[in-house]
Amino acid sequence: MTDLQISCVVQDQQGVIQRVGIGSNTHPVIDVVNWILNGTYSFYTLKNGYKARVYARQHSATKRWFLTTEPDNTRENNLDFLRKCY
Repeated sequence: MTDLQISCVVQDQQGVIQRVGIGSNTHPVIDVVNWILNGTYSFYTLKNGYKARVYARQHSATKRWFLTTEPDNTRENNLDFLRKCY
């Protein structure tokens, strides 16, 4: 399985991540969720030299799929701290 870096994000006005940057393209979150669930690709972020694995999760109330990172020493979702995609 190919391991790809997510390097930037596109958020809506409420701060919800809608698209993520992989290489020179952006992709809808649902596509990345499907690639993770199907085992097509795996993803990670890189912050301060720390590689954090990206996981697909489903919100318990809304059932909406979203992306999050494995807990590290900050216990924050590293995707929230990536630069904006342009």
